[in-house]
Order: sequence, then structure tokens, then C-alpha cells
Amino acid sequence: MANIRRKLTIYSGFILLESLVSFSIVCVIAGIFSLTITQLIQQNYQREQELTRTRLGYEAILFLEQTGDLRFKERIYQGETYRFSLMENDGRRILKVTDSRGAILIGQ
Repeated sequence: MANIRRKLTIYSGFILLESLVSFSIVCVIAGIFSLTITQLIQQNYQREQELTRTRLGYEAILFLEQTGDLRFKERIYQGETYRFSLMENDGRRILKVTDSRGAILIGQ
């Protein structure tokens, strides 16, 4: 009888060890999955921002071509206010697009 209890104690130790190893493996897989999802979300956000800047630049250029003048214009896009300004430097026209925080999005 004592021999059986000793074997059960040894087996229960192995079962506990196996469950801890399994739990660790699941945690590592979940961590890798969440890290991958986070990176994909960040890449998607960066692509959306780049697309927004490109779209705003094309809109400003279209407005410039239609009116011939773009000294100052504001545009609200997706809840954010963007400002277009046209400057001349050494005979070149430079389109500047800034967001509501004043960050320059497009400078050429």
C-alpha cells in the first residue's frame, strides 16, 4: 500500500511538471501572437498615415491646379484639421501640409 502511494506521489509530481510546462508553452505562444498582432496594427496605422498624407497632398495639388493659388487652405479629414500653404523659395514652389499639432507632413 505504501508503495502505491509513493508511486502516486511521484506521478502527481510529473503531472504537475507537465502542466507547468504546457502552461509555459501556451504563454509563450500567446505572447508571440500578441506581439505579432501589435506589430501588424502599428504597420497598418503607419500605412494609413502615409496614405492620408499622400491623399492630402494630391488634394492640395488639385486645388492649386484648379485655382492657381494656394496661399492658405484648411481641410478637415477624419476629424483632424490640416493646413496647406504654398511658399516660394529660389523660384520653386513648395507645398507645406501641417496637421493641427503643427507637425509638417509634406514639405516639398
